[in-house]
Amino acid sequence: LAPMINPMIIDAETTEETASMIAESMIAESMTVERLDALLPLPKPNLQAMRQQAALGISVVLSLITVINALTFMVISFCGTLDDTAVYTCAALMSTLTAVALACLVGIIFGDPGVIKRSAESSFPLPDEVLQRLTGGFALDDLRNLPFPGAGQEEGAPPKTFCVRCLVWRPHGGHHCKTCQRCVCDFDHHCGVFGRCIAGKLRPVPSGNWPFFTGILLAFFWGAVVGIVFGGFALLAFMQKAKGAPGGRSSGLLTGGTSSKY
Repeated sequence: LAPMINPMIIDAETTEETASMIAESMIAESMTVERLDALLPLPKPNLQAMRQQAALGISVVLSLITVINALTFMVISFCGTLDDTAVYTCAALMSTLTAVALACLVGIIFGDPGVIKRSAESSFPLPDEVLQRLTGGFALDDLRNLPFPGAGQEEGAPPKTFCVRCLVWRPHGGHHCKTCQRCVCDFDHHCGVFGRCIAGKLRPVPSGNWPFFTGILLAFFWGAVVGIVFGGFALLAFMQKAKGAPGGRSSGLLTGGTSSKY
């Protein structure tokens, strides 16, 4: 008969190496399931640079709003050649564009550009090389971003990459910002004026802070157009009046004084 083996003898003969392998296997298994707290801390953003850039952006926006509005209404007031309807229309347009610019500024500074947050879906499964280093206590500094191994990749979907700094899988178009120290979807650039990543898209569904960035640029563009148009009409009428040239029939923007004849 085969000799009976006492389980206690087997446990006593378990080597330290085997125990270590079992422990590493348990750690690896737990990390591949739900152990987000076992991952390395997220890198710290450069808050000083971000705050300085944000302060610059706020100053630039407020300065541009002040300059465009002040120049427009200074010209209109000095010339005094626009009727009340034209002045009120200009004021309404400028107020609307100012409100849009301020709202977009708030959206850029305080909105989410599309940061890829750690979760069970975004961080796992960990690439084998990353998992081995984490379980072994080694740093990831010399690792480069890793491609998705293929398992679980949706058919026809663009390839994903694994960021070894944020420890997240990011979709095509995702990028790690060196200033914000976060990965964002549909990354365009880090804005040195606003101190924020500019990312996202307009279509088919607006996302990120790209709509706010586009909105603030359009607000200033149309603000300049409105100022040039109304200020230009006022200045042109003023020059005609100053030269005593016949104004002919007044346009709807000008006062009756410009219609005087010799």
